[in-house]
Amino acid sequence: MKIYQFIVYCVFVSIIFSGCNSDSNQKEFSGLFVVNVSNAKETDQTVVRLSQFAESISYIRLSEEPLIGAIRYSPVRLYNDTFYLAHENIYKYDSTGKFIKKIFKEGRGAGEALKYKFSFAAFCDKERYITFHSYSNHSYMTYSFDGEFLGSLDADINKTQKKQIKTYFNNYLLYDVDNYVGVGNSKNKNRVGPNLFYAQDIYSDTIYYYYPNPAADENPPYSGGAESIVGDIQFINNDSLLWFKYSVIDTLYSTSDFQTITPRYIFKTNNSFININQHMHIRSGDFGEEVLQLKEITGVLPFPNGSLLYTVNNKLGFFDGKGNTSDYSEKRVENDLDDYLKTIDLQTPLDLRAFSLSKNHLYLLIEAFEFFEEGCSSPFSDLNEESNPVILKIKLKK
Repeated sequence: MKIYQFIVYCVFVSIIFSGCNSDSNQKEFSGLFVVNVSNAKETDQTVVRLSQFAESISYIRLSEEPLIGAIRYSPVRLYNDTFYLAHENIYKYDSTGKFIKKIFKEGRGAGEALKYKFSFAAFCDKERYITFHSYSNHSYMTYSFDGEFLGSLDADINKTQKKQIKTYFNNYLLYDVDNYVGVGNSKNKNRVGPNLFYAQDIYSDTIYYYYPNPAADENPPYSGGAESIVGDIQFINNDSLLWFKYSVIDTLYSTSDFQTITPRYIFKTNNSFININQHMHIRSGDFGEEVLQLKEITGVLPFPNGSLLYTVNNKLGFFDGKGNTSDYSEKRVENDLDDYLKTIDLQTPLDLRAFSLSKNHLYLLIEAFEFFEEGCSSPFSDLNEESNPVILKIKLKK
């Protein structure tokens, strides 16, 4: 078993940068960017234009049959020029948007599944299969990219712990563990546990890497209202690179193999942002109203040119890769690259992880009705407001 612990180094780097002058124009340092959000504030102005990180934009029309309805916030995944849309089922399309098939049969029978609309579907590109949680039997179900049922795995590790599968990367299964607080004789328990996530080798089942929880010793009292939604780990698969960030930790990392893990962006915050220790209390239901007023980095999206989108409490901000951090806003991204869409909602896909990156392109879904709003026009002559969503393909700047 190989375990690569880097948390001490990362804390050291964070301490170095915590002393930076908040008014300085901090730029890249040995491949590390500092995103200073300590002085950023909420604004009612547009803060991001598409041309700041994108070269061009194009659209892929999905087949009208089957009519899949409003699944705008479903992640779009692209593998070998084949699209997969993960919602109540997983819909498979070719590169032109032509429907191929549903991946699994819906139901409670053998080899059948019932999937939550917004639950994660983990795609193993290396072995070409998909794993997701089925609420019909509280298990993780696995199907091949062609729809063959391959098996199931109980979501419960034991009577007090639940495995939460997040994604695959290379030959690793990435998951975290949710401890059931207040179980048995235990009335004080850290719900997250000693590690924030684990990388398990899919061939040997050994844990190759774990990300230590710096607040593992925090032991909040169980208050009977444990919260499992606030704060989580975000993974971004980008071809041979994986990005990851825990929402209440300041650093966004990248890796290609879990042997070398590189801090790439550090978010400089202040006391108005929730910290990891407070987060542990929230997860166990031990918090007051004042904690709910704190801010949190809820989503991130790094780009090849060094710029980055981020969200603070579901409001969008932009870092230009040159040391400048914008305020954050509910206003959508201004589309200054074509005349089809006046604005594009990127803050919601960031927070719901409903986007994907592949070969220097960003993919997400747009509801058909958006092309018929004021100031917009349709790229397809026969599109109507009730049509299936459209895949938005954005070529990114390098």
